[in-house]
Amino acid sequence: HLGQLANVAEFPTANPGFSTEKLKNIMQYYAIDPVELEAEIHQYAKELLDEGNVADAWQVLIAVH
Repeated sequence: HLGQLANVAEFPTANPGFSTEKLKNIMQYYAIDPVELEAEIHQYAKELLDEGNVADAWQVLIAVH
């Protein structure tokens, strides 16, 4: 997965319009526990990478920072 993320021409920037229902739910549900939030975000990014969706995985990872 790290190779997929690293294999981009340039570091992506945050897309303010990017959002998915799953990302909204994760952000809402885990907002009070930063450790769990980070774990869930990483799991969601992993799922997207498994599907070959590198751009969305980057947006998910950028969303929490």
